[in-house]
Amino acid sequence: MKQFIRTRIVLSLLAIFLAGAVTGWFGAFQMMRHFRPGSGSMTAHLVHELQTRLILTPEQVQKIEPVISNTFAQFGNTMSRDVSQSLSNCNARIAAELTPEQIAKFAVIEQEQRDFLRTRFGAGPASFAVTNSTAGGH
Repeated sequence: MKQFIRTRIVLSLLAIFLAGAVTGWFGAFQMMRHFRPGSGSMTAHLVHELQTRLILTPEQVQKIEPVISNTFAQFGNTMSRDVSQSLSNCNARIAAELTPEQIAKFAVIEQEQRDFLRTRFGAGPASFAVTNSTAGGH
């Protein structure tokens, strides 16, 4: 009887721990998703920091702000290209291991990936033109 009670206590504690871990992970994910700084707020923060610490003139701010804004926009474009290229390479390597039936199903998955990336990163079709690795002779 004592062994049964100990087992129940251990399982209960384990369940509480797992529930806390899942809740913590979900909470962290939501926080990152909602409070991730956008390029506009990062630009404003950096301009403010430079203006405060360097005591920039209004003319300097007008010239520096577009430089910072364009740089953050380039970061996004570079990351979009890198993600697209990496995903394309990954998909091509996966497709090389698939049967013809699996390749047909994988084409649907690739389209879902492209749609997700366009939606998630707000990129247009050209930015996430992941090559269709299932086409052309597999």
